[in-house]
Amino acid sequence: MAPRGISIRAFKARWGSCHHDDQLVFNWPINKAPHSIVDDVVIHELCHLVHANHSKEFWQLVRRQDAAFPAHWEWLKVKTGELL
Repeated sequence: MAPRGISIRAFKARWGSCHHDDQLVFNWPINKAPHSIVDDVVIHELCHLVHANHSKEFWQLVRRQDAAFPAHWEWLKVKTGELL
């Protein structure tokens, strides 16, 4: 599946979003993160095109695309204040 569109906005509490109409939206400060972190956020949102939830199947799909995603999300938790 491919997204119908991609845009960048300012969010207060999230790095990305996949809307019901398959539009992906990313929080602009993510561009300050290392490429591997940005890739993980993009992978996360693309996986929502297949599974519109955070089910076991969703996380399995994320892991297949990026086995290091737990470390990437931990990095985001620690560094969020520096990026925003």
